[in-house]
Amino acid sequence: MSGTKHEEVCCPKLNSGLFAAMVEMGDVMGTFVGHDHDNDYCGTLHDIRLCFGRVTGYNTYGNLPRGARVIRLEEGRHSFDTWQRLEDGGILR
Repeated sequence: MSGTKHEEVCCPKLNSGLFAAMVEMGDVMGTFVGHDHDNDYCGTLHDIRLCFGRVTGYNTYGNLPRGARVIRLEEGRHSFDTWQRLEDGGILR
């Protein structure tokens, strides 16, 4: 895992089996979420990369500098690159 984790991760009370289905499919490389505004980390579980974005707007909570997760896919490759682009132009890899 790499990145910042400043708040707890939330999940539904009912396990729908979505993650198990992605693992069974065998072709899911990653999944991306952004609701937990003080988290921006990535980790890997069962060969699937799980990544948080970070807080992007100003009409919300969050103490991290504003920014967004960039995801770069390349045609013909079964992989991706991802990083954080900050409002001030900085990049976090």
